[in-house]
Amino acid sequence: MGEFIQEVKGNLLESPAKIRCHQVNCRGVMGAGLAKQVKVKYPEVFEQYKALCDQFGSSLLGHTQFVVCHDGTIMANLFAQDGYGTDKPQTSMTAMEDCLSQVAAFAFRVDKMPAFPKLMGCGLAGGNWDDVTKLIEHYFNFKGAGCYIVEKEPDSPAPEDKKPGEPAADGQRTAVTIYTDGSCRSNPGPGGWAAILFVDTKNGKAEKRISGGKEESTNQEMELMAVKEALSVLTRPCNVTLYSDSAYVVNSISKGWMEGWKKNGWKKKGGVANLELWKEVDALLQIHNVTCVWVKGHASNRYNNECDVMAKYQSGKFL
Repeated sequence: MGEFIQEVKGNLLESPAKIRCHQVNCRGVMGAGLAKQVKVKYPEVFEQYKALCDQFGSSLLGHTQFVVCHDGTIMANLFAQDGYGTDKPQTSMTAMEDCLSQVAAFAFRVDKMPAFPKLMGCGLAGGNWDDVTKLIEHYFNFKGAGCYIVEKEPDSPAPEDKKPGEPAADGQRTAVTIYTDGSCRSNPGPGGWAAILFVDTKNGKAEKRISGGKEESTNQEMELMAVKEALSVLTRPCNVTLYSDSAYVVNSISKGWMEGWKKNGWKKKGGVANLELWKEVDALLQIHNVTCVWVKGHASNRYNNECDVMAKYQSGKFL
């Protein structure tokens, strides 16, 4: 980042910035991640955002809505994506640039530095952080402007005397980062799955790689198997950030689809595919706090690409 852009760790909604920015869609939905946190902490933001979406919809793309909150915070809703919930990239870089331009002008008028979450528009929305970074630097990296980039800070490690499966407070859970991918030749056909796990230890960052395969499978089964096997490796309750290029997996967990099937007796129209596997994943989600992040497959995410290579290698064993 540039000279006038400060990178800090913590929670955007507790950052020192008066103007706190995040990306939103044009459909009136704040259902996951930071947007969901905003909805809970600042219901007035959601109410005004929803009202705007109901009236103007897709025409809001490229617009920034500024809302003054009950504690004096100014939340900036950046309409840089139209819809949500598909496996296609949602972030529009043209709209993102328009939004950032409006934030820069507003920040100049009120003489306050804004804050942006690291990877803004690059999770489920599928944007490219390098491209977003270049835009932020263009509008804020000069004297008299500036901004904060807030990276979510990992939770503190769990005490060593915690037993596997024993409940732990969020602040006592180990923070784990997991990348997963699945591969299936012909779909259905020979399948492979892979995962890479990272955790900070006293001796530095520890890494673990696991993979496996099955002679007859589907792509969805292998994607889900990678998640199940990765979470099964953890020996105590953890706070997990899980990266996957499978919209099937990410949306089913983060958008509550799986919870809906579960409440309906594990039933849905057409039946729940991979039912037993989903039940195993559900049991693991009761132990760990899991935040899913969608990444674009076969793109610039190093570890997703490495998982892809590992999974394809495993599926190739059955050819």
